[in-house]
Amino acid sequence: MNGRQESEAGSRQNRNGRFEGGDTSLQPDARAAQRQQTEESLRRAEERCALAQRIAGVGTWEWDTGTNEVYWSDETLAIFGLRREGFGGTRKDVAARIHPDDRASWEQSVRECLEQGREHRIEFRVVQPDGSVRWVSVLGDAPRDADGQRRRMLGVALDVTERRRAERALQENESFLEAIFDSIQDGMSVLNLDLTIRRANGVMHQWYARHVPLEGKKCHLCYQDRDKPCEPCPTLRCIQSGRAERDVVPGLSGSPAEWLELFSYPMKDAETGKVTGVVEFVRDITTRKRAEDALRESEQRLRAYFDQSFQYMGLLDPDGSIVAVNRTTLEFANVSEAQLQGRKLWDGPWWTDPEGESPRLQAAVCRAAAGEFVRYETTCTDWQGERHVIDLSLKPFRDSDGSVLRVIAEARDVTEQKQVEQALRRSEANLRVALSAAEMGTWRWDALSNQGTRDAGLSRILGLVPTDSTEPLETAFSRLHPDDRDAARTELERAVRDRTSYSQEFRVVRPDGTVRWLRNQGRPFYDGAGRLLYLTGASVDITARKQAEQERARLEAQLRQAQKLEAVGQLAGGVAHDFNNILTAVLGHVELARAALGPPDSRNETLLDSLREIGRGAERAARLTRQLLAFSRRQIMQPQVLDLNDIVTDMEKMLRRLLSENILFDVVRRPKLHPVRVDPGQIEQVVLNLVVNARDAMPDGGTLTVETRNVLLDEAYANSYAEARPGPHVMLSVSDTGCGMDASVIDRVFEPFFTTKEVGEGTGLGLATVYGIVRQAGGHVTVYSEVERGSTFRVYLPAVADAVSETPAGRMEADVPGGTETIMVCEDDEAVRHLTERLLSSAGYTVVAARNGTHAEEVFNRRQEPIHLLVTDVIMPDMDGRKLADRLMERRPGLKVLFVSGYTSDIIAHHGVLDEGVEFLEKPFSRQCLLQRVRDLLGRDRTRR
Repeated sequence: MNGRQESEAGSRQNRNGRFEGGDTSLQPDARAAQRQQTEESLRRAEERCALAQRIAGVGTWEWDTGTNEVYWSDETLAIFGLRREGFGGTRKDVAARIHPDDRASWEQSVRECLEQGREHRIEFRVVQPDGSVRWVSVLGDAPRDADGQRRRMLGVALDVTERRRAERALQENESFLEAIFDSIQDGMSVLNLDLTIRRANGVMHQWYARHVPLEGKKCHLCYQDRDKPCEPCPTLRCIQSGRAERDVVPGLSGSPAEWLELFSYPMKDAETGKVTGVVEFVRDITTRKRAEDALRESEQRLRAYFDQSFQYMGLLDPDGSIVAVNRTTLEFANVSEAQLQGRKLWDGPWWTDPEGESPRLQAAVCRAAAGEFVRYETTCTDWQGERHVIDLSLKPFRDSDGSVLRVIAEARDVTEQKQVEQALRRSEANLRVALSAAEMGTWRWDALSNQGTRDAGLSRILGLVPTDSTEPLETAFSRLHPDDRDAARTELERAVRDRTSYSQEFRVVRPDGTVRWLRNQGRPFYDGAGRLLYLTGASVDITARKQAEQERARLEAQLRQAQKLEAVGQLAGGVAHDFNNILTAVLGHVELARAALGPPDSRNETLLDSLREIGRGAERAARLTRQLLAFSRRQIMQPQVLDLNDIVTDMEKMLRRLLSENILFDVVRRPKLHPVRVDPGQIEQVVLNLVVNARDAMPDGGTLTVETRNVLLDEAYANSYAEARPGPHVMLSVSDTGCGMDASVIDRVFEPFFTTKEVGEGTGLGLATVYGIVRQAGGHVTVYSEVERGSTFRVYLPAVADAVSETPAGRMEADVPGGTETIMVCEDDEAVRHLTERLLSSAGYTVVAARNGTHAEEVFNRRQEPIHLLVTDVIMPDMDGRKLADRLMERRPGLKVLFVSGYTSDIIAHHGVLDEGVEFLEKPFSRQCLLQRVRDLLGRDRTRR
């Protein structure tokens, strides 16, 4: 199918920082009126342009170089004598319609436009389906997209066959121009079709006296000192369209007229109507242009404030219809702007009490439309159902006649503000001291006048007296250290050329000879024609940071030592299984030996003392193992019901110390979070790992955001993620604006030991640990990332409906009863297996022992008598304990299972034995602990057999 397929991109993830713009107040009435007049002129010009295309048969076209799809408007198809169903829609189909003698020049023009950015302006012949030949004029361009590539061409096409025939008639109309020329007080000139000046009046001779005589010379040479026509050129458009054209162009350098409004009127053959020449009418609009530029600059600042404002803002018609709202409002309501445009303000989806609020709000809008400023407090509800108190204001926006054109609606969320006003007053004094100590200053440079200003803060940094006077850019560069000037100038020129913000560090030399380090950040701004208007930014004294680099090197050495300690922790986790098996056997046999010796007497007292010392030593070894596991954060999880905001708040100061000065750290804590059941230490590890990962992705600085909020996962979401379950959750997200990841990295990001860092810079276990902890807590984690745009990790933890504290499990009773049930013991360690068998047999149980999972399955299948309980190790060479339990429970659904392991929780978590409702006993264990857990699991009220 021919045509373009348009789609809207998704919402943006991350910003590179907050824009802090300049003056955002409304302009005086005179300036507002001037802007309204400019907008009306632009609207009328657009209407005339659209009408001109329809009347004059100007066609539009677009070519996507990636998909090779070509779009032609109906006018373009008509020019080529085609119907839409007969046009293939590819570049090859376009070339097939061009006259063979003109294809080479057309191909060359296309290449130059794509490769060099030249304007695609060409006239060529086309062969229509009936064999007739027509002349077509094509004008096109290949704009750069966001990453600076030219991936599409677009432009217009015009059938100029009749124009070529009518060019002769242009000469006959020159007599009319001669008659009125000298009576015009503004500049006028008559041009041939090749832009040669035929006649110019006295005003033009005064403005361009150095090129007199003007007649016989090219207009662009005399009026602009250019060897080729200006871009854009209204006169060329006039020649091509045969209609009057208008444009604003800069005046000749040195001329008193800096800006000119140029009107081009076609002269046509009286009989054929063909354009034979052009009359240019030129008016000096320097004063008006300066006012328009100032207005445009103000509008840019106002729009930036509107879009970037954290307040809820909207623009209304006087009848209350919504014209536009800012991004903050859309996020609050979770809707698109298209869904709101045209709706009445009181019909918005955010009112807590729509029926009660509607009359009050309608009356307030009417008062604002009548010219009154209205302000009051009301309540709104966001898309998650949370209630907010807002301070709503409605302001009239007038034109030069005093009529209200629009109503500006602004709402501030004052819910939290009302709670913290008292604390805010106490902190104001400290805040003023902090701002003064920040050593930050701002600056601005106007490109048109080459004059710059600085605030008092920057003056203090530079060691200068604060002043309101301006100075050229070269004066500011002269204060830079000689070794840093070239690099600073190159970076500034790059930012202006690429139209991007920039950040640089350099030294400045104060008048007293001292040298200070500054970090300079800024951004260029342009007018509608793409001309640089001004640059603005901020400078921070970073001398202290530079002096601290030696201290940073010391801290890096400490970090390397910490990595060594992490390796020790990994080693401790690796040997825990075997060590705990040994301790289990030692402690068990000590208990059996002490029981066999009976009460102490003169014959066994010495032996009992020795057994007690052996037991104490084994207990100390067990405590040492637990300390090592706690050091390495591999202890068994101990979940608690808690508020995730408390965890984030407690960690905030520590996290800020982990980040460098060039990273902006923002924490967004949504109030009233649902409680979750997690291990506090492990969830702290999750936050820490995600923040460190985000920090490492931004070596050159950026923004790191930690956010918490309540979310409701529906069935559709759960169907999209296999690990997700529908229902209320608490989301923890960590976002950065760093290097990002491609699809191949995202697919492996949670794999253990997978890392994109250099050798020695990372173990590849951080994100794998996050995944294991979150899954163990019953949640899931997702990642969204784009290369060079940053990444966002979102952790979803299920909300706890009842936050009642649980009774600690595993409480022992002094007198542990035994039983007569049959228990199967599966343990690959022979010493632990024999000990467990003896401990259970001594309590009256019938014990069936198996050396591994395969052996246990064989014994179970052969045995006729029922087995009531399976006690199995988790990690075994041939088959893990969970798999063995699943197989045996398939044959006997009522089988009880007790899992036993000396491995650390990060290992056994992946085997499913730490899931809720699963019984687990950690090695080493005592006889009393084992018998108590077995009896609790089998049930105290069962009849002994």
